Amino acid sequence: SRLLNRVDAGLWFLLVVSLPVTSLPLVSALVGGSMVAPPAGLLALVLVGVWLLPQWIKRRGLLPHAVPLVVFFAAAVISCLAAYFIEFPAFRTVNFTRQQLVELATLVVGVGTFLLAAAYPQDERRMRATLRWLNWSGLALLLWSALQFGLWQWKEVYPEWMVVAQSWFSTTKLFPGRVTGFALEPSWLAHQLNMLYLPLWLATSVRRFSAHGWRVMKLSFENLLLAGGVVVLWLSLSRVGLLAFLLMLGLVFILLNAGLVGWLQGRILAR
Repeated sequence: SRLLNRVDAGLWFLLVVSLPVTSLPLVSALVGGSMVAPPAGLLALVLVGVWLLPQWIKRRGLLPHAVPLVVFFAAAVISCLAAYFIEFPAFRTVNFTRQQLVELATLVVGVGTFLLAAAYPQDERRMRATLRWLNWSGLALLLWSALQFGLWQWKEVYPEWMVVAQSWFSTTKLFPGRVTGFALEPSWLAHQLNMLYLPLWLATSVRRFSAHGWRVMKLSFENLLLAGGVVVLWLSLSRVGLLAFLLMLGLVFILLNAGLVGWLQGRILAR
């Protein structure tokens, strides 16, 4: 049992720190050359098999928050099966069954990752450890992006060693004048930041919470990462990514405004 716990913890650590990588060439080769080839996806499938499913069996049922997602997954599977009764015109060399399996595999990875993220950090210790690993992986992402920007601004060409290093993490090449991080392309980097890192760092900054016990001039690690993440998002030059971030800031402004109005009303009524 202790050995299995260590294996589960190690797999979870690798899953979290590998999230910035979206198209690892080795994984892409394993899944038939797909552009969507995150190593975290394979790790999630392994963890679902060795940890999540045994937990469900032990509890004799699904976790409450998993039920709607499992129902949605079942509906998607039924939809895919029902598609065989619809006549589709032939399109070049696209294999209908293979395309169905690819889409279902993508859905399985997404559902599995969500359920793991919702179920694995069961206590404060695991949650803090997960947040620390996310922060360190985000820092690596920001530093690599900043290095890409700096070297491009210096000579308007990426050095050969950087091109080779990027090929270890991505199936595509670097984009002139745009930072990519470890992702497939700049827009994927922007989506990464908007969907995971920036909301996390923004929430911890607003709540004045930090998973780390140290500060720099009263600034937490998450405060610094938030500032760096916004800069890297801008350097990606992704219009959709920037628009999504502005919408997120708009929501934060609305929530803060509502909180301020409630506070003022409470003060006035108290008088």
